[in-house]
Amino acid sequence: MSGKNPYHKGTWEVLDSFYETMLEQKLEYEGLEYEGGRNNENYLPYYYAALRDVSSSHPDFTFENEEIDLDTKDLWVKEKQEELSKFEKVQDKKKNNLNIEREIEKHSKELNDFIDRNVTNEIDNSSLLTMNELEGILNDHFKRVEAVLHDYNNQNIDADTFKNKLESLTNHVKSNTRLQFPNAKKTNTKSITNLKKHAKNKINKFVKNINSHLQNTSLDRIINDHMETLSKHIQESEMELNKLNNLNANNPKDQHKLNELKNKLSSHISSAKEKKDELSSLHSNNKSLSQTNEEKNDKKVKKASKKSIDVSLER
Repeated sequence: MSGKNPYHKGTWEVLDSFYETMLEQKLEYEGLEYEGGRNNENYLPYYYAALRDVSSSHPDFTFENEEIDLDTKDLWVKEKQEELSKFEKVQDKKKNNLNIEREIEKHSKELNDFIDRNVTNEIDNSSLLTMNELEGILNDHFKRVEAVLHDYNNQNIDADTFKNKLESLTNHVKSNTRLQFPNAKKTNTKSITNLKKHAKNKINKFVKNINSHLQNTSLDRIINDHMETLSKHIQESEMELNKLNNLNANNPKDQHKLNELKNKLSSHISSAKEKKDELSSLHSNNKSLSQTNEEKNDKKVKKASKKSIDVSLER
């Protein structure tokens, strides 16, 4: 908010400067680079420590020869706490999503390896399943994985539970596929490569969609959470402003201070509303971009799959 808030000199801008000075001192004491200290998850303890220094400063404390307005300080501390809390949640979510993306990639490799080693046989150019049978098994499996992912995105399960459930589903699809082998007759085809290529394209499409969904859902949730927090903050601030508007001081000096406080709070509300509008626009743009990317991926995979479907496998 610094640089955009027309608060009187000695409030918001000074608090920003005070915070940055405390942060720089702490990083330099640890031998860390201050220039690279912004938005660095490894520096979170130092961000919070600098915030505590500002928050615990004495009411009569001055910084850079400027007095610190206590009402503005309360607003500044609250907003900085929310900012750091959200940053921490974003980093945790990114780590979890990255781990899940790795598990999905590992899962796709397991599926492809299983098809190579158990379903098809390149030596005699045969398969124990037709393309349609294999596709049906994969479709059923992907629906099960998507259901687990839905639970994760809705925060019904954590990343570790997702990983365990994915491992169970991997074992399930292998077992379910093997159950069909005894009743199957070997299917010969001109090129077993086409079946494997079709299966690989289908698996790759699924993985791309999952990863894209994870990234977009994560960003959407972050934006929505921030917008909800801003809405609540705006509502609370407007209630406080209404209270101030109903007050009148007994003398011109106190009335001047009261008017100044009203102006500060009014400016703060306007700035918060601008931020909310920016987030709303970002949210809309992200949805449009997500839809466009998914359509592009679908077209690429369909085009690749069409080539492999030309060779039909029949018993």
